[in-house]
Amino acid sequence: FWYTKIIKNNKVFIRVWGGVGNQLFIYAFGLMYAKKHNKDLFIEDVSGFGKNSKYGNKLVLDQYELEVKFISNYFLKHIIGNNYFWIIAYKLGFVYREKSITTFDGTALDSNYSFYQGYWQSENYFTEMRDILRNNIKLKDISDKYILKIQGKIELSINSVAIGMRFHNEEDLMGEHDVFLKDNYYESAINILMQVSSKIDIFVFTLDVSKAKRILAKYKNVTYITPTKDFIGARHDLHLMSLCDNFIISVSTFYWWAAYLGEKDNSTVIVPNKSFANKDISPKEGIKINV
Repeated sequence: FWYTKIIKNNKVFIRVWGGVGNQLFIYAFGLMYAKKHNKDLFIEDVSGFGKNSKYGNKLVLDQYELEVKFISNYFLKHIIGNNYFWIIAYKLGFVYREKSITTFDGTALDSNYSFYQGYWQSENYFTEMRDILRNNIKLKDISDKYILKIQGKIELSINSVAIGMRFHNEEDLMGEHDVFLKDNYYESAINILMQVSSKIDIFVFTLDVSKAKRILAKYKNVTYITPTKDFIGARHDLHLMSLCDNFIISVSTFYWWAAYLGEKDNSTVIVPNKSFANKDISPKEGIKINV
């Protein structure tokens, strides 16, 4: 009965999990699918968080102005908001699972299911949605005084550069994914930007400020953003990064989204020539540096 009702009401349910970057990729895929098939988008925001989250991840999507409904606000959470539902529903043929996390799954957007599960870490899933996503992925509230102070500093900068420096590995579906970059990657990237303009203001986003300061010790006009103290607070870092003019990112979906949301016509985006989990994730127009 419940399944027939879902189909009749033309809904699509997307399972969300992981960190901020993962959540945004999943949302973007879901939004593209829902618009293409004229369905109402529901985010399954229960089973992937809380005690079920390996890294203590929390839902962040509800902090944005999104065109979406969350099942945690509906009775349906008691039916589909658990791991057992997704396992059983997949065996019964109700769930479409991403075929591979390493490449773009070309059949997903044309399929006809009510339930979708995957990471969807490729812009190919939502190429036509960039303007809509930029408009939607805006914070409901920005009232933190420190964040507003840094925001003002970035906005006054003539040529701002956001550098996202990731220094930790995490296990994913492929095992432990190596994200470490050589220190000279950041120096090479900064030098590329300084060939265009000798005057740049650098804003560094990282969880290890002391290490970042050691790597970038010779540079002036550097502002190190105080790391957020909680998972949901990371939304502020994403917001601040997206305000910058240029981007130097490491192997991180979080930093990828900062560049994607903030890139302008005259922006320079520099990425490492080192594979993300999905080889189709790297910005097509980005300057890649061998590491």
